[in-house]
Amino acid sequence: MKKILFITDIGLPWGGSEELWSKSATILKNEGFNIQASVGWYGQVHPKMQNMIDIGIKVHFRKNKVRNLLHKAYGVTQNGLLKYVKAEAIKHIDKIKPDFIVFSQSHIFSAWEYMRYAKKNDIRYCVITQLNSELSWANDTNYKQIRQAFVGAESCFFVSKGNLELLETQLAFKLSNAEVISNPFNMDSVKDIQWPKMDTLNFAYVGRLDFTHKGIDILLKSFATESWKKREFLLNIYGSGNIELTKELVNHLDLSEKVIFHGHVNNIHEIWKKNHILALASRYEGMPLVLIEAMFCKRTAIVTDVAGHGELISDGVNGFVVAAAQNKLFAQKLEVVWANKHRLEDYGKAALSTIKKSIEELPEKKFSELIKNTW
Repeated sequence: MKKILFITDIGLPWGGSEELWSKSATILKNEGFNIQASVGWYGQVHPKMQNMIDIGIKVHFRKNKVRNLLHKAYGVTQNGLLKYVKAEAIKHIDKIKPDFIVFSQSHIFSAWEYMRYAKKNDIRYCVITQLNSELSWANDTNYKQIRQAFVGAESCFFVSKGNLELLETQLAFKLSNAEVISNPFNMDSVKDIQWPKMDTLNFAYVGRLDFTHKGIDILLKSFATESWKKREFLLNIYGSGNIELTKELVNHLDLSEKVIFHGHVNNIHEIWKKNHILALASRYEGMPLVLIEAMFCKRTAIVTDVAGHGELISDGVNGFVVAAAQNKLFAQKLEVVWANKHRLEDYGKAALSTIKKSIEELPEKKFSELIKNTW
């Protein structure tokens, strides 16, 4: 029985980036493969992880005490702490002795040392990259090693074309073993949600409250003008993360009457029956599931032109694209949104048409087949 090890480094109990590898692992387990996983321990077992355990997937939690103490202090695994995570994952590789490894990396350069270790030990592998950033670069001391790590993979998967093209720039090298693949999305779960009939224009931010990644500061500052404070609008925030700091910034910008915090909401229908447009001011991205969900719910979006955003949203066609993650540019595009608020429902219909053509069905099935075809 072939033994496949999945290694993920998300830094949280669960997230959208876990859907592809976990669903593929479940398919392969049901087909008789010996499936095991090496995942970080963050104080709790997420229900979806428990489901994997319940069907017989052996999950090895990385419980490094030093890392856990630092995780509690900082909230997330910082880049400087990755040496602890890597040491634990390598122990799992040595113990399990897999025939094949699937690395699911939360950021572009977080798994390359694992990959080189697998290559050194003659273990075949592939890698899924969920996120890339123009803030991350190789250097003269490691770029050739990182190249070798990606070239040595059976396949390198990216959730957006933009992430792949950025990596090829970062490494000054064209990957011949690269492919773009979608994250899973249950299209059947989306109901026909009526357009909200209300005088107030409701924006929704859906996602983790992360300033560096998600540009929460850009989003809030763009609304903090006298003209917007006089307008009939609301910014509804759905998500967890740096809630206290975000609330402090809302108060600092005098937006407390315009911004409402709802916490994490699992039911996307509850979100989109009350909101007209998604607002994402991300500094970098992969292919955010929240954008796909909004488009399937016939909602348009204002997004920064990073990674997967511009692959789904066309400015003036099905939404609004901000040229760069800058407060001034985002604020200018918000004015365009306001001037076209009577057309947002039509933009939403166009967004639905786009997403139906763009997202492949059952990518987890395709991915599991690709893994099997390596033998």
